[in-house]
Amino acid sequence: MLVLSRKLGASIRIGPDVVISVLAIQGSRVRLGISAPADTDIWRAELIDGREALPAGRCPCMPDAHPGAGF
Repeated sequence: MLVLSRKLGASIRIGPDVVISVLAIQGSRVRLGISAPADTDIWRAELIDGREALPAGRCPCMPDAHPGAGF
């Protein structure tokens, strides 16, 4: 795991198409903005790990949620 410290307004680039920016810092909360191509799914980890409130067939990282997708 890579651990980075960023200041307000700073960004991190992942590959050629994904940029994560620090938009706001309020106490212990950090607001992030993620810029990625429209065909890139972005999920909060607690939704994948806990399988809470997922739209049917939308998470490619969960084989049973995406039947027939080759996973």
